[in-house]
Amino acid sequence: MERGKPKKEDYTLCWECARAYGLCSWSKDFIPVAGWDATPTQNKRTSSYNVHSCPLFIKEKRRTKA
Repeated sequence: MERGKPKKEDYTLCWECARAYGLCSWSKDFIPVAGWDATPTQNKRTSSYNVHSCPLFIKEKRRTKA
């Protein structure tokens, strides 16, 4: 595995979502989004979710280098 690349089981759709910065209940208050498909996760420090699909998902538009 390359350094800095998440393993497939650690991926979450939120990393590519335009609402990832406080614009949905999960990113704002850590309240799961109604209707999402997500797998609960747990590590040594915290619990979270790997989100597979979400009704609020909006693909983030990323700038490309000129």
